[in-house]
Amino acid sequence: MRSAAGVIHVPWIIGTDEAGYGPNLGPLVIAGIVLKVPESSWTSESLYDRLSHCVTDRISDPSRCVFADSKCLYKPGKGLQRLEENVLAATSLVSPDPMVSWQSYWNDMTTAGAAERAELPWYKDFNRSLPLAAEQQRIDALGEQLRSGLLEAGAALTAIHVRVVLTPEFNRRVAQVGSKGEVLTDTTLHLVQSLSESLPDGMVMIHCDKHGGRNHYLPALQTVFPERLVEVRYEGRQKSEYRWGPSERRRQIQFVAKGDRLLPSALASLFAKYTRETAMLAFNSFWQHQLPSIKPTAGYPQDAKRFRAEIAAVQQKLSIDDEILWRVK
Repeated sequence: MRSAAGVIHVPWIIGTDEAGYGPNLGPLVIAGIVLKVPESSWTSESLYDRLSHCVTDRISDPSRCVFADSKCLYKPGKGLQRLEENVLAATSLVSPDPMVSWQSYWNDMTTAGAAERAELPWYKDFNRSLPLAAEQQRIDALGEQLRSGLLEAGAALTAIHVRVVLTPEFNRRVAQVGSKGEVLTDTTLHLVQSLSESLPDGMVMIHCDKHGGRNHYLPALQTVFPERLVEVRYEGRQKSEYRWGPSERRRQIQFVAKGDRLLPSALASLFAKYTRETAMLAFNSFWQHQLPSIKPTAGYPQDAKRFRAEIAAVQQKLSIDDEILWRVK
């Protein structure tokens, strides 16, 4: 995680989102971002309006950074350009060095370090120059516009953190807790803990997309924050809300249906999706080297079964265990 210096006694907003919850192939990715805002009247719902000079949620607008649900900016077969240019523009605000390669992005922005990646053959020796599809000149321009726009508004993007649950860890944790939903919630809340507990004093508002049909998060929150008494403010189908901590370090978290319509979670969704797609780029490149005619996969169940059947003979030849290839849920 890269973090810029914070300022004490200001409100903070955290957004999280995931990519890769449903597939059988590739990692589960959860991203979190931290925004510093100048005053408490800056709610998550108002951010698009207050930052309209440098940010938009309209994907047809090429003049500003587009922070919207990643599914709007990236569709399979249409390339990574729009997703990548916005991700790397935002990355430039928290990283002192430009992201020049796949390896540098994964080393600096994710929790899946080089040693952990080396345990999986598709990541071990993989590398590509960045940007993959976008133009560096446009990335630089968008990044500078975002930087100056946030500065003008008295706001700042202070941290971006991407947690990657690779297949071996995913399978181990599902075996321990019994469901991938528990893995998603636990990983998200530990990410929230990491991002929020390192902040200076001040109110922190945390936004998460709802985790499937789950409405009740109190047991999970109390497990991750055992030293705090977590208060249930509301639990329902559209939103579940909780808070904890003393007034000078109050934390309030919302799990909202379609939460990525809000800017903080929308930006997190871009990082989760980009990281997941670059992971699948490495995965597919490895198998296409072994089987040049094989069609790439996004890893979702129906196509994953096709892909698994087609690589079966080579997988056996290379002695690649299912435990590191195939997610159990």
